[in-house]
Amino acid sequence: MNKIIVVGHPQSGFEGVEKLLLDCGMAAAKPSRREGFLPAQISETLVKVHGAVPVQHVSDAGQLTQIEVAPVWQGLALDLMLANMEQPLWGWADAQAVYLLDYWKSQDPRAVFVLVFDEPQSVFTRQTLEQADPSP
Repeated sequence: MNKIIVVGHPQSGFEGVEKLLLDCGMAAAKPSRREGFLPAQISETLVKVHGAVPVQHVSDAGQLTQIEVAPVWQGLALDLMLANMEQPLWGWADAQAVYLLDYWKSQDPRAVFVLVFDEPQSVFTRQTLEQADPSP
């Protein structure tokens, strides 16, 4: 079982990389068997439970530290892995996974990360355009 996790800032265009990988044969992650969580929902839950700032609200690089996931939450990843074990290559894109790189790597040492980067001015330009008033 091989998995690819695409990670990037919300304005980096990382979803486009996921789309490219899906077009090239990577399968989308199936939801976990018990809870029906997609990987991004697992990340969202872990970020919330461990008190991390959602990545879109980070104001200081010091806030981007790896979350040490408590053992009680390990079953979420296991359930996801079991739901996808028949897929030879699968993956997902998730901005919140930046907090969980160590977690996902500990769940499967063969996991591959694609870290998407864009020039800071491009990120700020996109963010400004998204927040701009659409009226003429």
